[in-house]
Amino acid sequence: GRLAVGGNSQVEERSLFVEDFLRDAVSIGEEKAANPFESALRAIAIGVSGIAVEPQVWLELDGMRLRPDLLDRRRRLILEAESFEWHGKRLALTRDCVRYNAFGLAGYVVLRFSWEQVMLEPAYVEAC
Repeated sequence: GRLAVGGNSQVEERSLFVEDFLRDAVSIGEEKAANPFESALRAIAIGVSGIAVEPQVWLELDGMRLRPDLLDRRRRLILEAESFEWHGKRLALTRDCVRYNAFGLAGYVVLRFSWEQVMLEPAYVEAC
């Protein structure tokens, strides 16, 4: 269904875009993806020229086995889909800090995106 209320054409247009975007994200989803949100981030990344991301690739870094949401091996780029559901507690924050520090110290660039950015501002995500 549409999110539009009261005939606002801009809202209707955005609603149709979100519906199409989510349909595309679901169609490219993989078994490796942790969740549909991550698949939506991957759908955006696939549309960016020169980016080739893989979901949930295991990396051995500084004696730790870590798995970023999306990895572009050639660019040493990691994309993370962040939500309060998985990252909203103190222990999760500490775990994320350890992960992101390990990625950075190993020479990876980590870009983190919120649910709102991926679902409602895909142009921002693509521009990053």
